[in-house]
Amino acid sequence: MRGREEVINSLKEGLSISSADEVELLFLGKGSSLTRYANSTIHQNVKESNSEIRVRVVIGKKIGFSQTNDLTKEGIKKAVLDAEKIAKVTKEDPDFVKLPEPEEGKDIKTFFEENLNVKPEDMAEKVVNVIKRAESKNLIASGAFSFDINEYAVVNSRGIEKYQPYTSFFFTTVIMGENSSGYADRFSMKFSELDENSLADEAIERALMAKNPKDIEPGKYEVILTEYAVEDVISFLSYLGFGAKQFHQGTSFLSGKICEKIMGENITIWDDGLNPEGAPIPFDFEGVPKKKVMLIENGVAKGIVYDSYHAFKYHTKSTGHALPQPSSFGPLPLNIFMKEGTSSLSDMIKNVKKGILISRFHYTNPLDPKRAIITGMTRDGTFMIENGKISYPVKNMRFTQNMIEMLNGVVEISKNRKKQKGMIHVSVVPCIRVKEFNFTGKTEF
Repeated sequence: MRGREEVINSLKEGLSISSADEVELLFLGKGSSLTRYANSTIHQNVKESNSEIRVRVVIGKKIGFSQTNDLTKEGIKKAVLDAEKIAKVTKEDPDFVKLPEPEEGKDIKTFFEENLNVKPEDMAEKVVNVIKRAESKNLIASGAFSFDINEYAVVNSRGIEKYQPYTSFFFTTVIMGENSSGYADRFSMKFSELDENSLADEAIERALMAKNPKDIEPGKYEVILTEYAVEDVISFLSYLGFGAKQFHQGTSFLSGKICEKIMGENITIWDDGLNPEGAPIPFDFEGVPKKKVMLIENGVAKGIVYDSYHAFKYHTKSTGHALPQPSSFGPLPLNIFMKEGTSSLSDMIKNVKKGILISRFHYTNPLDPKRAIITGMTRDGTFMIENGKISYPVKNMRFTQNMIEMLNGVVEISKNRKKQKGMIHVSVVPCIRVKEFNFTGKTEF
């Protein structure tokens, strides 16, 4: 780690080099340790570190970008001057107004010094415990265990000066039998809070239950989605529709529907980068403090997230959701919550006369972003429910489903929620029971 003083001073030196109208320097520092295991054997243990600075300069309404991982004075100077050269030959952006200005934000603890004492041997020990529990049931364990130490810092010519260190762990496992599998993962900001035994037991239970799956016909079924499947759904909704760029371009399922009821009354979804129950980070990649944004409240479309560019363009305020610039995605929610219900997973199963329990989705892709139609496969444990009990495992199924329609048909939500890491975000979501879900194909496994 470089530390606040070193990072901020380097960025401020970069500011002083430029003669542009406005300048922004973003520091992204990352140290990562990774332990991989397959066939119940640790086969990789690697450690890497890399830091980069991204420069954005503004000359009139022309914007230039550059980035470098040469953090010497000469390297930073070159990056700043390169960004200026690029800006001078770039077309004007008539929608650009200005870089954001400083705002008061909240201090949040996201760095835990105790994690610095974690050694590769400590991570390997937890992996070995998972492997041993799997082998005791004649099963095979695979997966990965990562430890990240990140530093974020932003300075700009309007006075923003932000720095935040961050530590996190992500532990995954897939437990395999002869013709079955089970999955589990855990995300935590503290090593001491990771329970590898519960991780292993969850995946082992699913793998044992999923032995010898049966073939069933595609069609519409009542389903229960575990938190892993719900996270996948919420992740796609966030990517497809909760950002200002998609909303104002008219490609979002929320476009033109703010204040309209589009989901069931029991569905409430929001983004909150300040909530310690998730994975908080106090400011975005422009240095703007995070704001809580209600996206869906009791089924009603309430809002979207903004960065400074789209906020100025559409005459509103940034909600603190900028990605590192330049970004083709626009702003995105990265700290997503879904409101809990009052049920338990076992209660949901008891309430299903005939339906399917889905442990997890795999290879999901959008077919129609505007209508939030998504296709994908089930994976790592799919089960038939009959008369309130899990009766037998079924082979994996392909689905094609309008997720907005699905969230209009949620009849039960679990009280317990799980913190989960997605591709670029962290979510806290429950299990849900849905009246109708559309399976369009089947597999041989």
